[in-house]
Amino acid sequence: MSVFSGAVVLVTGGTGSFGAAFTSWALASGVAQVRILANGEVRRLEMEQRFRDPRLRYEIADIRYPQELRPDIFSGVDVLILVAQGAGGHTGQYNPFAFVAEVREFWDGPLGLAGAITSGRDIRAAQLLGADFVVAG
Repeated sequence: MSVFSGAVVLVTGGTGSFGAAFTSWALASGVAQVRILANGEVRRLEMEQRFRDPRLRYEIADIRYPQELRPDIFSGVDVLILVAQGAGGHTGQYNPFAFVAEVREFWDGPLGLAGAITSGRDIRAAQLLGADFVVAG
């Protein structure tokens, strides 16, 4: 069974190209809900029009500033996907390895990393820093 089956998945930078592709896959794969964390309205509206799926929920926040995040954003979330540099999204400027370490300060659930993963060494580095899996494509 997949970690995504019936899960509530939160995707940071979810309105970028990676986030849109992942959302499409996740909805087709039977997730209960996809929460898109974005820091802007325009791309969120574009995604709403594209998908029109009641399993999508949008949160306006910027994960680059964890101290500003509301606790309710993570309430009920089963899996967190960090969209970092190399994958697109609003966190595209965040170094993926620093991003994982920062988020692990407040998130202890399943964590996937997307961005700058090009080899087995990158996968291992992501795991050593606290990612449970990587999303590459």
